[in-house]
Amino acid sequence: MNPFRLPKSAYNTGFTPLNPLKWSEHEKYYAPVDNTAKAFDEYKEFLENLQSGPFTHAVLFHGESGCGKTSLMNRCASVIKNISWKFSETKYSLFLIDARELDISAKSAEQKINTIMQLIVSALEEDKDVSEKLVSDFKEKIKIGSEIALNYLASQTEKLGLFLLILFPNADTKEDIKQYVNSFYQNNWMLFLETENHDAIKYCKRINGKLIKCLGVNPLIKPEDGDEFIAARLSKLEENDIIFDEVAIRDYILSARKRGGASIREIETVCEKAYGDAQSNENNLIKFTDIAKIAISKFNVGKGDAYE
Repeated sequence: MNPFRLPKSAYNTGFTPLNPLKWSEHEKYYAPVDNTAKAFDEYKEFLENLQSGPFTHAVLFHGESGCGKTSLMNRCASVIKNISWKFSETKYSLFLIDARELDISAKSAEQKINTIMQLIVSALEEDKDVSEKLVSDFKEKIKIGSEIALNYLASQTEKLGLFLLILFPNADTKEDIKQYVNSFYQNNWMLFLETENHDAIKYCKRINGKLIKCLGVNPLIKPEDGDEFIAARLSKLEENDIIFDEVAIRDYILSARKRGGASIREIETVCEKAYGDAQSNENNLIKFTDIAKIAISKFNVGKGDAYE
C-alpha cells in the first residue's frame, strides 16, 4: 500500500482532492498542516455560532491552485452533512447540490445561473420526498425569471424543513462570485464557492448585507508542515519498512520557499512517487535528492539554483 495514494482514487498524477462527502475513509487522510487545519477549525467555530440560527451564509475558499481549497470545502461540507439542525420545533435536513463538475466557464453569467438551476431541478426530481408539484412549479417560474424562481424555491424549502448547500464551480472572476451570491443567497441556503482571483476575494471581504466567511489556504512554507503531512500519511500503515530521511522533506520545503512555498498537491504527488519508487527498488530510505528529482520532472521546479 502507498499511503500517499488516496483510497478510491487512481495514481495521483493529477492529484485527487480529499472528499469525505463521497468517500468517508478520506476523512482520516487530512493532515494537521497549519494552513488547512486552522481554516477548518475556524469554520467549525463559525458554524457552532450559527447553530442557534439563522444559518444562511456563504463561504469563499480561496488560495493558489493545489493548496487544498477543494479538500477543505469537502471537509467543511461533510461537517454540515452530519449536523442535526433544529430551530424552534422544526428539524431541518440537508439538500446538497454539487455543481462543481459543470463545465460552464465559457458561458455568460445568465447561462451559468440557468445551468445551475437546471441541476437543482434534476436533483429535486430524483428526490422521492420532494413533490412533483413543487418541481413543476419551480420549472414554470424559471421560465418567468431566475429571481422569481429562486425566491419561490427558497420559500418552499423553508416550509419543508430543508436547507440547501450549493457547491459552486470554481469562480474565475469577481463577476462570477457577485452573480452567484446575488442570485443564490436565499433564506436557509448555504453557498460554498472557491476562487484564485484576488479581486473576487476583495469583493467578498467588503460586501455588506450578506454573511460571507472567507477561508484562505496557502503554500506550505513551514518545514514542520511537511513532517506533519508525512507522519499523518505513514500512520495509516500497520507496517512500514520505508522511511523518509529526517531532513528530506524539511529541506525540500525550505528550498520551495524561494518560489513562494510548496502546495499540498505538490507534496502529495512527489511523496507518492518517491514512496512508489522506493517500493519498486526495495529501497528503505527516501532522501531529499529523490524528492527533488521528482519535483523537477513533474512540476518543472527546482531548476537553476532552487535546490543548491
